[in-house]
Formats: sequence, C-alpha cells, structure tokens
Amino acid sequence: MALITLNPNRKRYGYFKFKYKLYNIFHGKQGVGRKILKRGFEEIDAMQSYYSKVCIIFLEFHLKQFSSDNLVMSDFIKVLKSKLAQKYKSKIGYLWVRERHKAPAQHYHLAIMINGHKCNNGWSTQQIANDIWRTQKTGNTTYFVKRATYNLLRNNEVEANAARVRLSYFAKNRTKERNLPCRNFSASGTKLNPKGKFSW
Repeated sequence: MALITLNPNRKRYGYFKFKYKLYNIFHGKQGVGRKILKRGFEEIDAMQSYYSKVCIIFLEFHLKQFSSDNLVMSDFIKVLKSKLAQKYKSKIGYLWVRERHKAPAQHYHLAIMINGHKCNNGWSTQQIANDIWRTQKTGNTTYFVKRATYNLLRNNEVEANAARVRLSYFAKNRTKERNLPCRNFSASGTKLNPKGKFSW
C-alpha cells in the first residue's frame, strides 16, 4: 500500500500510513507533503512517550513584510519555547509551516505541544505567543484559530485522530512557496522517551 492514498468516499481526505497504521488526513487538490506529515506525527508520538496527556495548541502568525528567510520565526520559537518550558516545566514540541497565497507576505501555522497535566487550556499560551510575536517586529499580527486546543489522552483515539487530521492540514502543497532559499517547515525534533514510559 502506498504511503498516502485517497479516500474514495470523502473528497479532499485521504489516508497516511505511519508506523504500520493508517490515519485519516486532509488531502488537498494539489496533494500534501510527506515530510511534513511524518515530522508532525513523529512529534505527537514523541511527546506522548513522555506524557500520558498532551495538549496541542494551534496558532497562526502573519508578517507585514515579505522575507526570503525564516529568521523572524526562528527567533520567535526560541523565545516562546523558553517561556513555555519555564511556565509549564515541560518539554515543548512544535511543528510550524510557512505559507503564502495571494498576500504580499508569508504567514506561519504553528502547533505547540505541552505536557497536558500542566497545561490543558491554550489561552495562556496564545497570549504569551501573541505578545512575543507582536513585539518582535512592527506590523506582525496574530490570528486566533477556531478550536485551537486538543487534549490527547493515551486511550482517547477520537481526540488524537482529530488532532492528527488538523495537523495534516499543515502539509498541504497549496499555498506553499517554491524556489525559496529557506525551508517551508520546521519541527522541534523531540526524541522518543528512551525509558519507554510516561513521566506522568
């Protein structure tokens, strides 16, 4: 079976084979990026290897002026990770993607993953991220997305699958920029828990 297959009964959706299991994913007309899908699913797995409850918060950030690099996002992530790690005493996993459609500048989608026993509501994280992003560069704006928070419990496949479908939207090829000297996504690269058990 191919790594990605289309869902014959549901338009713009498909299946992604990850670690010998099929997952529902969003699949746009122009397809999806396998590398982004894989990194996103790996981040969820890694965070769940440390915490039996993981909170995933989805955010969106816009720039006023176009840039051909991702320095503003890299600097933002460093500050955000530091503040969240200090606040929640947790590993911080993330995946972000860069997109640009008809707007003059790019925007970024970000998924932040935190120990769900310390954080089960995305409000504080949204406010912290918003303050950092807006003060980082003049004209930066934040868009608060609908249903921004997912709380993943080890035995709750419904919520976990919903979060993965939401995360798979990051991988859509449509609106991804081409021929840039920079990458269009990045992830924290959280490693699986070597102890093979939860901290919580």
